[in-house]
Amino acid sequence: MRRTIIIVLVIALLGVAGFLFLRQRQAAQETTIEILREATVERGRITATVNATGAIEPESLVTLTFGMAGTIRQVNVVRGQVVAVGDVLASLNAAELALAVQQAEDALLIQQLTYQQRQNSAPSAATLASAQADIDAANANLLVAQANLAGAEAAVLQAQAQKAQLLAGPTAGQIAAAEAQLAAAEAQQKTAQITYDRLTECFTVDLPDGNSEDICPGLGDPEEQARYGLANANEAVVAAEANLTDLRAGP
Repeated sequence: MRRTIIIVLVIALLGVAGFLFLRQRQAAQETTIEILREATVERGRITATVNATGAIEPESLVTLTFGMAGTIRQVNVVRGQVVAVGDVLASLNAAELALAVQQAEDALLIQQLTYQQRQNSAPSAATLASAQADIDAANANLLVAQANLAGAEAAVLQAQAQKAQLLAGPTAGQIAAAEAQLAAAEAQQKTAQITYDRLTECFTVDLPDGNSEDICPGLGDPEEQARYGLANANEAVVAAEANLTDLRAGP
């Protein structure tokens, strides 16, 4: 009887131990498979941002040039600015042209005074030789003026041809640039034409000995030519210094 009780107790203990073991195992499994979040799967588009590097290139590129060489006085636009037809993008320094006009006016006055002096006295051989030298120098200046005029006319033709080419399929900015270049070339041509006309305007003077002489006011005596050259050089230095100051000052 006692033995039977012991067996029953042992079986009971084993049962309790097995129950506790299964309970702990089940609790551990439930902790492992705990669901943190539930969601419904749907089909759709995913939006994402992609970063990349590269270079931006213009659709077309046009190099702008003036009809004649010179110092740029002012730039009226900045990088990236939108321009319209007729806008002036840049302009050259006209100080040299103004000086040339002043020089021509001074030379005319000098030649007029020389003409009056020759009318009041009989010319000597030295005077005639000097007058001939003046005429030869005036002819040389005339050739230079003709070359400048031809260059200005060629620049106008080039600008017109470039504009015609751009009109075949350009952008608005290209047309505006071509028209600005054409306007600059025409201004240079007009200046060259004025200089040419001034140098080609000569007068026939009757000398007291019965002979006649052609006087061209576009050229003075050699000393005056040296003075004009010095004034022109000084003006160029002043313009260069002003340009350097502007560049150092920055935009």
